[in-house]
Amino acid sequence: MYPRFVSIAIVFLILVGAGLILWLTLQPKEEVPQAAPSATGSRKCVADTGPYHSIETCYPSETSLKRSAGEMADREAVLTLRGFTEHEAELFKKDYVETLADEDIEVIGLGGERIYTLEVDYEMYESSASVSYVYHGYVDTLGAHPNVYFRTFTFDMQTGQELLLGDLCVGTDYLSVLSKSSRELLRAALGENASEETLLAGTTPDAQNFQNFYLENGDLVIVFAPYQVGPWSIGTQEVHIPRIDSEAMLKAEYR
Repeated sequence: MYPRFVSIAIVFLILVGAGLILWLTLQPKEEVPQAAPSATGSRKCVADTGPYHSIETCYPSETSLKRSAGEMADREAVLTLRGFTEHEAELFKKDYVETLADEDIEVIGLGGERIYTLEVDYEMYESSASVSYVYHGYVDTLGAHPNVYFRTFTFDMQTGQELLLGDLCVGTDYLSVLSKSSRELLRAALGENASEETLLAGTTPDAQNFQNFYLENGDLVIVFAPYQVGPWSIGTQEVHIPRIDSEAMLKAEYR
């Protein structure tokens, strides 16, 4: 009797175990969200709002330099980018918020949706030898229309050094080449909307006119903010310098 009872008990336990395993297998599995991979680290934004202003600035908490140039280069780049955004926020608040008087608030009609606004954000571009951060600032001080400005940062991928346009180029005539090439491309792009006087003034062979740039896949791109090369209505203009010109100007490692 006992051997038969033991056999039945074993069979019963096996069936129960198999049923439990089958039940667990058929249960829906919880989906675990996967973080999207990012070559540039996470974007960190800081907001400062009040009854008469709204400020939001963003910077990367990590750059691709961490992989190519090391942690020290990455930290220095992040500090540079973060420092820029903090400076812009502090300057805007000082100029448009901290000096407000009651009579200013009443005359301007500040409050509700009518507030001073600053938004500073960025886009990242990479080439084989560099990484660039193109910052665009949106400013609304309740004038005829909002305005936009730019500030670009380019870093050498191997050393982490911040690069100015002159660091990328060979010779001393690169500004003349950029001036001539930009004028031709802008005239073609703007057509009847071109203002020759403003276009010439904004593309003189002066380093300040070409200070906002980035490299992407070997292309040298110059960013012209509104008003620099034409009326506000034409907006921001980006000029991709032709390879035949950029290869003659750029150092071999940045082509």
